[in-house]
Amino acid sequence: MNNNKENIIGAVIVAAGLSSRMGNYKPLMEIGGKSVARRVACALAAASTGPIVVVTGHRADELEAHLAECVELEPRLLFIRNEAYASTPMFESAKLGLMHIMGRCGRSFFCPIDVPLFTADTARALAASKSPIVKPVHKGEEGHPILIRAELIPELAKRGDADGMKGALSAFERVTELVEVADEGILYDADTPEQFKRLEKMASSRSNGSKL
Repeated sequence: MNNNKENIIGAVIVAAGLSSRMGNYKPLMEIGGKSVARRVACALAAASTGPIVVVTGHRADELEAHLAECVELEPRLLFIRNEAYASTPMFESAKLGLMHIMGRCGRSFFCPIDVPLFTADTARALAASKSPIVKPVHKGEEGHPILIRAELIPELAKRGDADGMKGALSAFERVTELVEVADEGILYDADTPEQFKRLEKMASSRSNGSKL
């Protein structure tokens, strides 16, 4: 990998799933007037300098068109599809995205599409670290996004098991830095309608200047 690539930070967003527990298509649901997909992509774009790879599957055409409409994102977006999204776990989509980006940057963020309320400042705090793997932590709990050095991706991709990305990353604890952040948004995903309501409440509190 040349020095130019070494200094580039990219991002992988996994957005191939069926959203079955939500009962609605999560990436296009809005929180505070902005879709879940755009919230995640824009937060990562603010802290990265390289390509943003979005792994799509279910309703891929719709999501890709929606993200491509963002002027600030469109020049950097790369889409790759998991055609077996309905029958494979999320880790398979993660591997597709990470293997696709690893030759394009020195480090890459990784985040599922359904963790939409972490801030760009949190992503920047991770990017400031030079550790091989960097995870955000809030009050002792790990969250997303995660920053991964590209040279570790092939080995990481071999280690997926029943615990998916969490299990794969457990093999790299010795080279992982935990960065404490004040951002509670790193912890919460939007898998169910109840969880989504909580995220809406959090977003509303932030816009009103209060802290949860």
